Amino acid sequence: MIPYLRAAVAALAFSVLTLNVAFADQSQVDDTPDKVVKRPAGSMGPCMAFDQIKLTESQISGLLAAADEIDQVRENSHGGFYEIGPETMAKLDAVARKHGLSGYLEFKTIRANVIQVFSGYDRVTKRYVGREQLIRVRVARTKADRRMSAKEKTDEIDSLEAQRQCTLPAIKFRSNIDLVHKNYAPLVSSKFQR
Repeated sequence: MIPYLRAAVAALAFSVLTLNVAFADQSQVDDTPDKVVKRPAGSMGPCMAFDQIKLTESQISGLLAAADEIDQVRENSHGGFYEIGPETMAKLDAVARKHGLSGYLEFKTIRANVIQVFSGYDRVTKRYVGREQLIRVRVARTKADRRMSAKEKTDEIDSLEAQRQCTLPAIKFRSNIDLVHKNYAPLVSSKFQR
C-alpha cells in the first residue's frame, strides 16, 4: 500500500508542478482558470487560482472521457505538452465538446476542482481529511514505515513538506468531496491529472 501512496503523492506533486510549469509562461494563449499565482520568493501563498464550481456527475464523466484524448492532443502538439497555441486550443476544445463539456476551459476548471479534493483525500482511509492534515498523516506514516530505507524516508518527507510551500483555498462545495469519493477509482487511474 505504501508504494501506491508514494505514487499518489508523486502524482499530486507532479500535478501541482505541471500546473506551475504549464502556466508560468503566459505569452501563449491564456486558456486556463488555474493560473499560477505569483508571490514573493519564500512566502506562503496559493498554489494556483481557479474558479470553484459545484461539480456534477456529468462533468466528472466528461472529464474522465476526455482525459486520454486531451492528453494525446497536448502530447502531440506542435509546441510540446506545455505550449498551447491557437491550433492546439481548437483541438482541445473539440475534444472537450465531443465528451459533453463546453470546451477545454471547462475541462480545466473541473480538473482543478477534483485536484483540490485529491489534495486532502486520504487514499488509505478513503476519507477527505484536508490538505494540511493529510500531509501530517503521510509524514507520520512514512516515519513509521519499516520497509523504507532512511534515504527513502528522507526523500518522501522532503517531498511531502515541499507541498506546504503553497496553499489551496477551502473547498466551497462539500458535495464535490462526495462526488470525487464516489468516482475515486476511475479518477485515480485517469490521465486527467497530467
